[in-house]
Amino acid sequence: MPQLARIIVTLVLFLPGISFSETKETEDLARITEQYGRCADVVLGNFDTDKKAQDAVGLFYKAMIKNINSMIEIEKKQGHESIILLLNIMGKDVLSGYLLRAFADDKEAYRKEKKSLEETNNWDWKHTHQQLWSKYGCDAVYKGLPK
Repeated sequence: MPQLARIIVTLVLFLPGISFSETKETEDLARITEQYGRCADVVLGNFDTDKKAQDAVGLFYKAMIKNINSMIEIEKKQGHESIILLLNIMGKDVLSGYLLRAFADDKEAYRKEKKSLEETNNWDWKHTHQQLWSKYGCDAVYKGLPK
């Protein structure tokens, strides 16, 4: 039980404050990963079938995980203590999962934009998704993902 308490305290203290902007490379990867998260959020309504949409979501998440793992490795090699501590406590897979959730969760500005569009579009989610898909260049991003 003391180990669980230590993990919870560590998560509460460190996870919200993890920043991957320590290097230009991790900053760029974080920005791209956030883009993937926005695109994954609005996939539905932008493909002919649910199967194609589900496959697209899978590709976005796969790319996000790859970027997150790369960011962790870069930060680890740079000797950044918060990442090293969390890696020692959780291991790479669990830390990657928590970070994936953080990147997949919409940022507040994006949530407000999406909600405003939904209201403007009279709650037509499909039209809203198509507008955001277009605005964020998700079609080009999707086509650039490794299949």
